[in-house]
Amino acid sequence: MQAMSSRLIAVLFACAAALACQESFASTSLMDQFFLGNGQLALKIAGTASDKRLADQREQAPEISVLLQSISPLIARGESGLAIQRHVLKRFHELGWQPMMVGYNGYPAAIAISMNDGVLNGFPTSQPIPQNTLVKVELVAGTPYSHLAQTWTFAGKNATQKQKMMLEAARLALREGVEQVHAGAELDGIGEAISKTLNASHIYPVREYCGYAMGAARIEPPQILGYRPAHPSNLLMHAGQVLNVYVLAQTGEYNTRVSLSNGLEAFTSDGGDSVVLSVMVEVTSDGYRLLTRFVD
Repeated sequence: MQAMSSRLIAVLFACAAALACQESFASTSLMDQFFLGNGQLALKIAGTASDKRLADQREQAPEISVLLQSISPLIARGESGLAIQRHVLKRFHELGWQPMMVGYNGYPAAIAISMNDGVLNGFPTSQPIPQNTLVKVELVAGTPYSHLAQTWTFAGKNATQKQKMMLEAARLALREGVEQVHAGAELDGIGEAISKTLNASHIYPVREYCGYAMGAARIEPPQILGYRPAHPSNLLMHAGQVLNVYVLAQTGEYNTRVSLSNGLEAFTSDGGDSVVLSVMVEVTSDGYRLLTRFVD
């Protein structure tokens, strides 16, 4: 996920190390295990030929969707965020992937889990996941040759009908956004389709964060907004681009806020629910190719 400012910056997570959270999970241990290796892998990926990166993403990206799908039963059982993190790390190890979230701008965990009014960058803890919430899980991985990422929202088994309807509207908005992907098409059309679909269900796009392109770096221009900007970008999509298209939705027309205690976790300002969904999409001459999949 990318936040927006006067220049393109990678702010999936704010620039602070959340040392106060060491009691919640083994952040230091994860930093020790992965931080240096992640930096080295990022350099290796940056030096990989673009055609090899794309071929690797085509092959590997579906696995991240399969992994997200495997998390759904853990949420249904009320497992803790740390248990889900262990599950993810085990599968990453089997696949030969690195958890690239560890150490990224100081983020101390391998995955992010946000609930209730949490939008992004929530820390996994030892507490059981409630059954009456929308659970957002963010996965970011590095293979030996490319970057992979996907975020999905799961409804707890006691989620309200309103929460389920919000999630369904966000799924539809993501599909509508992806349908706009085509070489030569206007990039802003993605956000316009997303916001129209959300607004029809009386929910609203989060404006502080957005999608992005993926290539030599995990987060690259252009920004992919979830709404049509006041000033058109006039950018066109081109074949071979890999876009990470996001839907970030909230119940109110309010800004998000970032936790003052750690500078990382993002929340809705009004305390309302939020949904975050994303897919990796390759732009093709005749449309698009889904690299990750719709999880449910």
